[in-house]
Order: sequence, then structure tokens, then C-alpha cells
Amino acid sequence: MRISVHKCRDMNRYPSLITKKLGVNHAYILCSLLQEGDRPISAFASPLYVTTASVTDLVDRLEEIGYVRRKDHKTDRRVKLVSLTPKGRSFAKSL
Repeated sequence: MRISVHKCRDMNRYPSLITKKLGVNHAYILCSLLQEGDRPISAFASPLYVTTASVTDLVDRLEEIGYVRRKDHKTDRRVKLVSLTPKGRSFAKSL
């Protein structure tokens, strides 16, 4: 199933995001990880229409509050994967 960031534009539907100072792009990353598993940071740039640097900032915030963590790719040392923590998985399921 593909996730559309455009379907998440109504922030009133996501009061839990507002209280944590998160936006729809954060929600997209969390839901995407929940549905598709670990993904490289660069995989989020195109669907969100942002640069990889912007995705890095989004992931930094999610990592800061304990929802995601970065880990090394098994075969490509240049790539960092993003994965949900148990806390992040629980929060993503609530969205």
C-alpha cells in the first residue's frame, strides 16, 4: 500500500502530532516505516518533495524524541537506514 502525504494535510485530524510539535512530513515517515519497514533516509525525499538534507532534519527530530533510530546498511557503508523504535511503532499505530 502506498502512503500519500497529500491525504495527511488536515492537521486537525492529528492532535497527537501537534502536541509533540511534529508535522505531516514526520507522520509520513513514521507511517511509511510502519508499513514498509527500515528505509534509507534518501527514500523519503522524493515522496515528500523535499531535499535529502530536509529529510535528515525531520529524522533528527524523530530520533530526538525516541521514535526512530539510524542504523548502518548491511552492504553499503554510505547508507544509513531509519527504523522505528518500539515507542515510535506505538505512536505510528495511533495515527
